[in-house]
Amino acid sequence: MVWVLLALCLLCYFFIAGDFGLYQMWHQGREKKALQREIEALRRENAELEARILRLKNDLDYIEKLAREEYGMVKKGETLYRIQPQPQK
Repeated sequence: MVWVLLALCLLCYFFIAGDFGLYQMWHQGREKKALQREIEALRRENAELEARILRLKNDLDYIEKLAREEYGMVKKGETLYRIQPQPQK
């Protein structure tokens, strides 16, 4: 009887907590879902970057907008006004 009880306990242990037990399967399922979300986010980011590359290659208005906004560039004959905030007293 003791051997049967011991075998049953070992079987339950391996079924629940072993390398292929319920806990490991649950944990791997959660990890898989997290990785799938990360992959989807990276795919969206990749698509956005590819669209930006196409615009940089083909859209002169977009290039001009970036040059003006990010680098403060102006066309010949234009005047750039920068408004500086007043220092805190």
